[in-house]
Amino acid sequence: MFIVDTARMAKRGLVALQQRTPLQTPSSDDVKAWTASVRRDGFCVVPAFYDPSACEHLRGEIDDVADRYPDAVHAMSNGADRRVFGAECAAEGIRAFAEEPRLLNAARAVLAGDAANAFTLAGTIAYKNGNLGSGEGWHRDSFFNQFKAIVYLSDVTEENGPFEYVTRSHLLRQKFSDHKRYGIPLTNSRIEDAAVRKIISAEPDRRRIFTASMGTLLLVDTTGIHRGRPLKSGQRFALTNYYFPGRAFGPKLFAHFRPVLGLHVPVQT
Repeated sequence: MFIVDTARMAKRGLVALQQRTPLQTPSSDDVKAWTASVRRDGFCVVPAFYDPSACEHLRGEIDDVADRYPDAVHAMSNGADRRVFGAECAAEGIRAFAEEPRLLNAARAVLAGDAANAFTLAGTIAYKNGNLGSGEGWHRDSFFNQFKAIVYLSDVTEENGPFEYVTRSHLLRQKFSDHKRYGIPLTNSRIEDAAVRKIISAEPDRRRIFTASMGTLLLVDTTGIHRGRPLKSGQRFALTNYYFPGRAFGPKLFAHFRPVLGLHVPVQT
């Protein structure tokens, strides 16, 4: 099975590489440094991307959008996680984050020159008994070609659901190695806790827990293994841009995230 799965993954990786349009050159030294970190480790941390007053304003926009468009709200993680895809359609501040040119440039330097932000997720998750955390456990978003920009809009501690990542798990050669050594699946994007614990036990330096102050930006290759840790208390606010190569856009992509505000739920004018 290892040989079959490895061969299948290698073929998919080759196809993905062949389909990739030329990468865009980073527009500044900052973006160049960001993308170098993402390519190497799978992530980059940018402190103070927003100041506290901007974070407070954006938290208000998230609550407002969710209240005005209840039909666009996804309730996940046993009801603890409230999220709206496409929130940029209904809030000016969220739209500015969705259209931030440095983030688009970073995505195009990592994914492909035609990459774009499909939508912005406005999310809030609060402690609830039995919550599974944001993303509902360890997973990959896909096996190839996906990138996210996440900005914390509240202080994130060990208690209120920090983002967690397994370093270098986005690299194709590491996917093969983790599959062989730890049983990490190549054919399923959801990953059992026990399998990730094997990695962490053998290579503890590969686990990164992103506690940070509000306004911190995370740039992440989400083909790597990650999760939002289950909350022990409190709540967390964040915005997330979902970047994909141009060829990924189409009805199937948006149907996967249905309902998307502005597409499946009309925006009031």
